Amino acid sequence: MTEITIAPKTAGQELVAGRSLSLMATIKADNDGTPVIPTNRNVVWSFADADSAKYATINPRSGLVTAKKGKDIAGKNVTVKAIAADGYEAVSNELTLTICAPAEKVTIDGYEDGEVIPVHVSDKTLNLSATVNPSEASQNVKWTSNNSSYASVDQDGNVTLKKGNRKVIIRATATDGSGKKASVTLDIKND
Repeated sequence: MTEITIAPKTAGQELVAGRSLSLMATIKADNDGTPVIPTNRNVVWSFADADSAKYATINPRSGLVTAKKGKDIAGKNVTVKAIAADGYEAVSNELTLTICAPAEKVTIDGYEDGEVIPVHVSDKTLNLSATVNPSEASQNVKWTSNNSSYASVDQDGNVTLKKGNRKVIIRATATDGSGKKASVTLDIKND
């Protein structure tokens, strides 16, 4: 049995209006010990339907999908198709992507950008969430701490307080490549 799986080259990355997204295809073959077929592990990229070409372009060799610009593009779907380049059993797969609007602003819910939050080590944890505007933008953010030995943060916004007497910046950055971000500063006190 041979199959193709399709995914963004960068995990979690999404297709944003006016931007490009690199896709990768993996061809898997399980032929019970016989030589692996297809021997050509390349694919040919295309759109699975005519409507997709209204909203994006695709490079047939590299799988680079570029969404067109415009406010009416956000929320539209494009379906990409990868087919084995050697035509082996006409193996193919499809992936539907929803085009997101570019991020314009990131906020950490309940706090002003750059706000200093007094906390105590005994609090142990702090749960943060973020919102990306406009609402049509991807809501995915990457959380980071500028000093994980005092306060670390996971990708769900859960902060673990480890040591005190330090200020630590926790930042939420939009993952759409816009560079939009927000931060808070934790003023961590010992008890």
